[in-house]
Amino acid sequence: GITSIPAGLFSTINTSSAINTYYMFASTFSGTGITSIPAGLFSTINTSSATNTGYMFQSTFYGCTSLTAIPAELFSTINTSSATNTTYLFSGTFSNTGITSIPTGLFSSINTSSATGTSNMFQSTFSNTGITSIPAGLFSSINTSSATGTGSMFSYTFSGCTGITAIPAGLFSTINTSSATYTSSMFSGTFSGCTGITEIPAELFSNITTGGYYLFANTFSGTGITSIPAGLFANITTGGHYMFKDTFSGCGNLSGYIPPTTFAGLIANGSPTAADMWYNTFSSTNLATTCPAGTTQYITGYEGSTRGTTWYGKVSCEPCANTLPENATYSTANSCDWTCDTGYLQNNDVCVECSGAIYNGRCRELCPVGRALFHAGEYTYPVFADKTDVPSPVLHIRRDENTVCYVYLEPDVGGEHGLKLRFTDNKVYHAIDPR
Repeated sequence: GITSIPAGLFSTINTSSAINTYYMFASTFSGTGITSIPAGLFSTINTSSATNTGYMFQSTFYGCTSLTAIPAELFSTINTSSATNTTYLFSGTFSNTGITSIPTGLFSSINTSSATGTSNMFQSTFSNTGITSIPAGLFSSINTSSATGTGSMFSYTFSGCTGITAIPAGLFSTINTSSATYTSSMFSGTFSGCTGITEIPAELFSNITTGGYYLFANTFSGTGITSIPAGLFANITTGGHYMFKDTFSGCGNLSGYIPPTTFAGLIANGSPTAADMWYNTFSSTNLATTCPAGTTQYITGYEGSTRGTTWYGKVSCEPCANTLPENATYSTANSCDWTCDTGYLQNNDVCVECSGAIYNGRCRELCPVGRALFHAGEYTYPVFADKTDVPSPVLHIRRDENTVCYVYLEPDVGGEHGLKLRFTDNKVYHAIDPR
C-alpha cells in the first residue's frame, strides 16, 4: 500500500480560474499507510475564484493511522473568500489518524464571509485522534454572519479525543447564527467522549441565538466536566426538537446545580419547549434534585418528571443574597437559614466565640474538674459533665434561669443517695436521688 506522498504531486494543477472545486481531494489518501504530508502539498491550488468548495477536503486523510503530524501551511493557499458554499469542506479530513497536535493557524486562510452554506464544514474533522490541545483561534477566520445554513457545522469535530484537557474560551467567538434558518445538529457531539475535559468556558456559545433540531445533542456527553457554567446557553431564545438531547448525559463527575442563567434566553421567552427537547439531557449525572443549603430554587418552567420535555427532576438554584457571618454555616437545604459553628453563639447577626458551654442560647462558664453544671429545670445527669464515673440520677432543680450550680456526689446520708448542690451564693442544698 501507499506509505508516502511525493512532493509536488499536484504542482501542475492550475485552479486559478476554477469556480468549482467540489470534491477535489475528497478521500484522496483515505485509509493509506502514509506517515507524513509533504509541506506545500496543496501550495499550487488556488481557489480565489471558486464559488463552490464543498467537500473539497472531505476525508482526505481519514483513517491514516500512521500519520502523526499536519504541516502548518497545509491549507495556506486555499482561499474561500469568493465561496458561497463551503459545506463539508473539512469533514472528516484528519479523523481516525495518528496526529497528536493541530498547528496554530491551520485554517487562517479560510474565509467564509460570503458563504451562505457552511453545513458540516468541520464535521468530525479531528475526531478519534490523539490531539491533546485545541489552538486558541483555530476558527477565528470563520465568519458565519451570512450563512443561512449552519447545520452540523461542528458536529463531532473533536469527538473521542480523550487527550484534550481544555476548550479555548473563544473557540467559537466568530461563529454566529444571526442569518441562520437551519442550525440543526450544529454542535451535535462536538466534544463527546473527550474524557479529559473538565471545564466548559461560560462564553463558548455566546453568539448562538437560534435554536434548532438536535442543536446541542450529545455535545458534552461522556466528558469529565464537573459543573455547568452560568450563561452557557443564555442567548438562545427558541427551542427545537431534541435540541438538548443527551447534551450532558454520562458526565458522571457533573454535580452541583444548574445555574439560573444557563438558559436565561429560553426562560425569558416563556420557557418554550418542543418534542423531546430535553430528552436525557442530564441523564447519568450527579446534578442536584434539591437545592443545597445556602441556595433557593429558581423556577425555570422546566421542572418536572417528564424525561423529554422537562429536566426530569434536576433543579436550578440561586445562591442566597444574605450575608453569611464568619464562623457560621448554612444549615438547611433550599434555604438561607444559618447557624453558628461549634463553639460560637449567635448575637444578632454575628457569631461570637464561647469559651464555656452553650446552654439555652447563652454562653455559660465551664465547670471545675470533677463537677457537672446544671441550670434551673429538670435534667438527666450528666449535662456538660466531665466526670464519667458519676451515677445518673434525675435532678429536680427549681431555681431561676440565671442561677448556676455545681453538682457532685456526696457519701450516702442515712442510706439515701445524696447529691449536694453548691450554688454561686455558696449556700448548700441537698437533692434526693429517687432510685
